[in-house]
Amino acid sequence: MTWKIAVVAPRIDRIGGAEQILLQDIEALASRPDVELTVVTTSVAPDVELPGHGRVIDVQPPRAPGLLGTLAWFRAADAALRRLGPGSFDRIYAPGINGTLATHVLLHACFAEQRELHRAARRARPWNARCQSRHVRFVALAAAERHVLAGPRPAVATVSPRAARIIEQHHGIEARVLPPIIDTRRFSPQMRAQLRAAGRAALELTDEDRLVVAVGNAWHSKGFDLLIAAAKNVGRPLRLALVTTERPTHLQRMCGPLPENVTLLPLRPDIEAWYAAADMVALPSRGETLGLPPLEAAAMGVPVRVSGEAGCAHWLPKSSVVPELSF
Repeated sequence: MTWKIAVVAPRIDRIGGAEQILLQDIEALASRPDVELTVVTTSVAPDVELPGHGRVIDVQPPRAPGLLGTLAWFRAADAALRRLGPGSFDRIYAPGINGTLATHVLLHACFAEQRELHRAARRARPWNARCQSRHVRFVALAAAERHVLAGPRPAVATVSPRAARIIEQHHGIEARVLPPIIDTRRFSPQMRAQLRAAGRAALELTDEDRLVVAVGNAWHSKGFDLLIAAAKNVGRPLRLALVTTERPTHLQRMCGPLPENVTLLPLRPDIEAWYAAADMVALPSRGETLGLPPLEAAAMGVPVRVSGEAGCAHWLPKSSVVPELSF
């Protein structure tokens, strides 16, 4: 028997934890001889080669900024699947909320929780037009999430027991927990030893410097302000590197001027280079369904510390988890 499976996602690349999990799923499916795979997407990164047999359906929704662009993608993805005939697939798999026709959904984030976290952030710092725009986006995505999960209910999976509890709390759905898969060819102690000297030299670190790395956007929910406050209090030789695609002005509005021992680094496909340079990877999250970077770093032998509100805490030794943080 041949399984006809469609995967619906706005982009296929290696940037970000959810994207890496998606790519692993696609590679696993495409390598199976009993699977005929169709990928519905707007783009496939140049460094991604989809193995096996299958096809890519290129979807180009109307260009629109922010939330309008996300909604345009939903409509375009649904339209593409309807043209193909949803009934012609045995499974329609969506990593996250990507249209309304998916039969199987893997939730890497719960937008209902993100909406609540953003409301808490609103009380914690000055509000401006950018924050208001982001709040509207989370409200709309939470509504879309509720609509998709309340319809002809798809089978739902997620990436941590914490995420499963949040999904049940907000949507009344029991989600299956799938353990994350780490590529130990990329993330290994041997790779850390190979990359460490070059990574530290690129950041102009001395032997005495101690580098803490944190990765991600949504800085308030990830607790970056806590790390910055610690860096201010401790000073050198502590160095803090925040790997992010967010604008520096956003972080400065939340935390004030950054101290000289805090550096912003770009998110890069070979994220293992930043892990290798680190003496610790941290995620003091206020709410996180998973948090892949600490798991990848731990696989390389880098010490990690995460909060009890990070989903990855379930997959880490207890010594790596700080159960309670003062938020």
